[in-house]
Amino acid sequence: LIRSFLTPADGKTRLYVSNRCEQLIRAFQCLSYHREGNGRISEKPEKDGVHDHIIDALRYFFINRFWRRRTMGEKRY
Repeated sequence: LIRSFLTPADGKTRLYVSNRCEQLIRAFQCLSYHREGNGRISEKPEKDGVHDHIIDALRYFFINRFWRRRTMGEKRY
């Protein structure tokens, strides 16, 4: 969900992060994904023990705000 707001297929960014959100920006900069055995990038980020909570909080927001609509067939944002 977060990735779909950062880089949507239609090219219209839907998630803007204020430059005052320094910890969130730093968490995004430190975010990394490992490659699976088949060479594909994993959907789950690697946990670094420092920035995990910030990204998890953002993920919880997206799940609680948008996931229900997607699963119930309502308009997708």
